[in-house]
Amino acid sequence: MPFLFAEGEPSGRGVPSAGVVRIGSGVVNALGSILLVAVSLYSWILLARIVIEMIQSFSRQFNPPRWFMMVAEVLFVVTDPPVKALRKVIPPLQLGGIALDVSIIVLFLLLSILSQLIGWLFFGANGLAM
Repeated sequence: MPFLFAEGEPSGRGVPSAGVVRIGSGVVNALGSILLVAVSLYSWILLARIVIEMIQSFSRQFNPPRWFMMVAEVLFVVTDPPVKALRKVIPPLQLGGIALDVSIIVLFLLLSILSQLIGWLFFGANGLAM
């Protein structure tokens, strides 16, 4: 696996060897961009899941069309594994007679941190502005 060096950082001899990929190169930038798009897309899918869950909980008579249920099923299948894992670790927050599930909020927070980490690792201290 090639080593990653920041721009201007020597690889030990002053000249990068064949196995060195520089941060800022096209391949590294493309990989970072793909990861950022994937995290962003997953965040949007998670947001759509929240909207669907709210519609279902507030409108008991909601009878959606078949295509809507097929799309919702895909969204739930994609987002269920991390949400269920977090629900096992984080108990619902009890507020009087109401239990608030904070697992999705924690997942949003983790996705935000992951997005920042990807930006820092692949694009430097300034994120995408580099």
